[in-house]
Amino acid sequence: ARTSSAAAASGPSASSDIDQRLTFVGREEGKLLALRQLFRGGGGSGSTSGAVKLKPPALVFVQSKERAQSLFGELVYDGLNVDVIHAGRSHAARDASVAKFRRGDTWLLVCTDLVARGVDFKHVNAVVNFDLPTSGVTYVHRIGRT
Repeated sequence: ARTSSAAAASGPSASSDIDQRLTFVGREEGKLLALRQLFRGGGGSGSTSGAVKLKPPALVFVQSKERAQSLFGELVYDGLNVDVIHAGRSHAARDASVAKFRRGDTWLLVCTDLVARGVDFKHVNAVVNFDLPTSGVTYVHRIGRT
């Protein structure tokens, strides 16, 4: 992982007290491996890869409900304490997922931009953009959920 910063001439910007990191993963298949390593400590502080273990709870953003379900299935298979929230789930199911995440029953919440606006969480340790957001505004909304 490499920490970097960039400035835009105008438009939305993230809070300066948010630590932002960019991890180069190569091909698409590398994303899942990198995510697994982030939460399992595959990189640790002594690692030559520079990867840092992220401490849950965390939000993991993707671009579509199909992608959310797919990633959720992969992470459940790995035995991670994960849930998923997207527009394809009922309102009651989404509310239950949010409540479990807020209580700490769920450590990773895979979500679409449905959560990027209007749903705030306290005590979130990481926000992962598994899929890049489509705009700077969406990026700021995603990382500002904590």
